[in-house]
Amino acid sequence: MAQQGQGKPGTLAELKARRDAADKAAAERKTREDAALARYASAVKAGDGVDAKLAKDLAALEAKAEQLRTAAVSRRVASERDAARSLAELTELGRSVEEVAGWVGLSVKRVRRMVKDARGEGEAKGTAASEPSPVGRPVASVPSAAVAGVTEPPPVEDVQQRPVSDGLASGGTASKEDAASA
Repeated sequence: MAQQGQGKPGTLAELKARRDAADKAAAERKTREDAALARYASAVKAGDGVDAKLAKDLAALEAKAEQLRTAAVSRRVASERDAARSLAELTELGRSVEEVAGWVGLSVKRVRRMVKDARGEGEAKGTAASEPSPVGRPVASVPSAAVAGVTEPPPVEDVQQRPVSDGLASGGTASKEDAASA
């Protein structure tokens, strides 16, 4: 026979006690499982919210970046226009284009183009863009990467049309543009 407390229970009370203990353990486990499932569902919902917020925040940042690029292009255009006007003023004061090009470190061809643009001659002839731009193209075609600080090579037409000795042929000094194309 089995001893008391080990093996088979002998009385109905012992059977009920064992069942109740098993039921209590199952109820506690079910309560903990329910809590774990609730935490899981909450975490999944929070994760979905993170993704939605990220998409919303990225869209807002991209819109802000585009605004910054547009503002930078506008400032660059204004700066280029002011620089061109200053060069035009120097030539109006009697300085030669070659002399001014040597001072500012630009090619004679570039200074001539800037002076013409400043005087409005380039637009009247239909040979210049509506506004000077950082790389000599109309503002509408300036890629946002150029404004964001990503360097890109100059347009092919500038490289092919600019003689290497542009600033040196007339007694000027070599510019950074001249050195880069050599």
